[in-house]
Amino acid sequence: MNKRATKKAAYKAIVKENKSHQTTFDELRPVSEMTRTDLANEVSSIPSLAKFNELKNLRITYIVLLGVIVILRILGGLGLSEGMTINPILLMVAILISLLVPFVGIFGDLTRRYGSYRFVGILLIIGVVRSINPELFNDTLNLIFLIPFLAVIGLAFYIPAKLKTSYTSKVNKEEKDGKVITQTNIVFEEETQLNDSELLDDSFVI
Repeated sequence: MNKRATKKAAYKAIVKENKSHQTTFDELRPVSEMTRTDLANEVSSIPSLAKFNELKNLRITYIVLLGVIVILRILGGLGLSEGMTINPILLMVAILISLLVPFVGIFGDLTRRYGSYRFVGILLIIGVVRSINPELFNDTLNLIFLIPFLAVIGLAFYIPAKLKTSYTSKVNKEEKDGKVITQTNIVFEEETQLNDSELLDDSFVI
């Protein structure tokens, strides 16, 4: 299974089938051409439902701010049309293109597409950098309009970092036929916590 197919399978297993990261990794490891570390990084990046719900308030803030950006861009496009003669069709196309990034962000969040966050963040950074000019800092209103863009950029990099499920690499060595065999096992955080809970539960069984 190539890298692209592996990513799709991992996303389907965790998001659609609600499988754990450990189960997903263990099932894909024998059939994927990705290295053990690359596969672990890919699987860990896909948000579980539990992690997704933990960041509910931040995600709502992210979506609301994207909605604000949508409104600002529509108003900006309409305001631009008042000062000059623009073909209505071209104006509509320009507005739709400018709305593409926030819509991608909203759709990506709702469908747990972890890659959409950084994609949106990078494109907004480019947009903000391109808009910087001496006149920008002379108008307080322009600086206020920048706030939702900067906030979304920050969240676009913070949220996926918090959605990741961490893992550890455990190296096991055993001797077989006079040779020392080294094997690296990937253990995801959620499975470690589950096992610890099971051990605590078992300790109270009489």
